[in-house]
Amino acid sequence: MISAFQIKNIAIGFFFIFVIVAFATLTGVAQVEQPEFLITWRAQSYAPPEFDGKLLPAPFSPIVATFEILVGGSFLDLSGENINWYLDGKLLDRGVGVQTVAFRAGADAGTRHDLRIQINGFQGKDKIAVKTIEIPIARPQAIIEAPFPENNFSTRTTRVKGRPYFFNVQNLSNLSFAWEVNGETPTDFKNPDLLSISLAELPDDKAELRVNLKINNPANIFSEASDVLKLYFRK
Repeated sequence: MISAFQIKNIAIGFFFIFVIVAFATLTGVAQVEQPEFLITWRAQSYAPPEFDGKLLPAPFSPIVATFEILVGGSFLDLSGENINWYLDGKLLDRGVGVQTVAFRAGADAGTRHDLRIQINGFQGKDKIAVKTIEIPIARPQAIIEAPFPENNFSTRTTRVKGRPYFFNVQNLSNLSFAWEVNGETPTDFKNPDLLSISLAELPDDKAELRVNLKINNPANIFSEASDVLKLYFRK
């Protein structure tokens, strides 16, 4: 026979189970109703056409950001929401239904921007919906590409290619390429990003070549990058 004490304990146990289940259910509902920000941004900077990574902004590059909000798996109509955009804590833009914003990256490569979206009175209620993302400012990069295993080659003529990444330009023609091979400046090349190297005479069957490349944006004297590559001639 179950005693009153046991019944009391069972009742208390069921009460706590009910509270736990109810809390879990309410928590699950709250999680479903939480707004999910889908923020995308794109930068106008240069990288080789075959580059399939995220195109990062260079210093002063134009950036466009936009967003949507998902609630319960459905996109919300934000046309009546009071939307505020903040860049590094400062008001960037605001207005009803303003889901897109444009700005320029700062001058300091290697730093980042904090872009914040804040909606006051979200869905006509006493709520604030907020989301902040980080946008890095990339350092321009120069890469010398040489299609040789371990940088060894055996022909009297060879070619390497200069690849610029994350410069604040739209076309390769807006950049300047400066090459050096063992401290000497070559003059015989048709395309500035391609360097042809000719080894007409060699004292022996081995040679080491030090190739230097500097790429800069003539419109911005502080926007430049360099790379060094050692090549080895083996007969």
